[in-house]
Amino acid sequence: MERDVIVNLTGYFLCAQIFGRQIETSGAQPRAYASIAGSNAQAHSGAYSVSKAGVIMLSRQLANEWGPQGIRSNVVSPAW
Repeated sequence: MERDVIVNLTGYFLCAQIFGRQIETSGAQPRAYASIAGSNAQAHSGAYSVSKAGVIMLSRQLANEWGPQGIRSNVVSPAW
């Protein structure tokens, strides 16, 4: 359970921090990989679903903060 949150959400957060420091020079756009489980709860995947929902919300937050600078934040949420 804790591992899902650390890998999926904390990992993305730490990468976004590093990206944020280089944002003005890189010209890149962050892209996060979530899951359909982040938008639709699925049986037996509590921590996974919650961590992916956090990735989606973090990406929305980054878009909100970085959008005025012309930087988009995208999420890909694959499903079966």
